[in-house]
Parts: sequence; C-alpha cells; structure tokens
Amino acid sequence: GGTLYMGGARCLSGRVPGDLVTVYVAGAVGAPGAYRVRRESRAANAAFRASPRADAQMEYLDGSLPVVAGEVVYVPARGETVAAAELKRETLLKKLREPAQLVPIDLNSASVEELTALPGIGEKLAEAIVLERTRAPFANVDALRRVPGMGAKKLDRIRDYVMVEDFKLQTSNIQTNQKSK
Repeated sequence: GGTLYMGGARCLSGRVPGDLVTVYVAGAVGAPGAYRVRRESRAANAAFRASPRADAQMEYLDGSLPVVAGEVVYVPARGETVAAAELKRETLLKKLREPAQLVPIDLNSASVEELTALPGIGEKLAEAIVLERTRAPFANVDALRRVPGMGAKKLDRIRDYVMVEDFKLQTSNIQTNQKSK
C-alpha cells in the first residue's frame, strides 16, 4: 500500500506555534468528530485523540505534513483500499463544507467552540460574542454588530449560519417575572 494523503493547502501566513486548529476525524475510530489540535500536529496526533479502533490502519496516515484547519483526517480500516478511503475522506470533506448541511446556531446559547466553527470567527471574537450576550441577549442577528470586531462584512459572511431563537418568548418571560415581584 501507499501513503494516504491527508493534507490540504497549507497556509503559510500566520503560522504561530501553539495555535490550535479544528480538524474532523472519521473512519476506523471510536469517537469520530471535530477535534482541536496544535497547528503543527500530524494527522496521526488527531486520529489518536479520536480513539482508533483495533482495525485502524494508522500507518496509512501521512506523517510528513501538519494538519490544516478544517481538514478531514480519515483513518482507513483493515481491508479498506487507499482509493476507497480517500474517496470517503473527500466526500466527507465536501459534506462538511456545504453550508446547506449546517443547522444555524443560536447566538444566545452557542458555545465558544460552536462559534469558532463559523467562517471568519476566531476564539477571541467568539469569546467577545459570549461576553456581550451575558450583558444582554441578542434580539436578532443584526445585534451582533454591537460586538467589538464584528463588522458588516463578517456579519454577512456568517448570517446564514446563525439565528436568534424565540427572543420574544425570552423577553416576555423576563417582563412577566418582573411584574410578578
């Protein structure tokens, strides 16, 4: 067998050692899903975090290139051809990148990790969004503009991926509770 290519386009700018990137691990692993790993990590590091099964062919993972944010690390099972594994990896990568597959997340309950999965939202901005909503819940998606660092272009980029659920219900409950005191 050959080496299963697990790389992608490498980003040469902003490579600060210690930065974390999110990759998706699938295939012959016990806990498939998204994992945050150091930018300089190799595919096998991410795969080990996902608990490889006994039939996992770890030797097929490319150990020469660091992982890339948003990439899929696919661990082939014993008996699975490299071509079949690569096809599954590519299919999963396309599925993960299709906006139609994403369910919009609620700005008033999303975690920092969920927010950092949005295009153009880093950890600092995600933390700022969470902090801002503790001051006052977001009434609508446009209310994100009150978060420092959230410009019109960035908001337009994530608009299809976010929502504000039942804000009227939340505010009416607050008003009702205040009246009854």
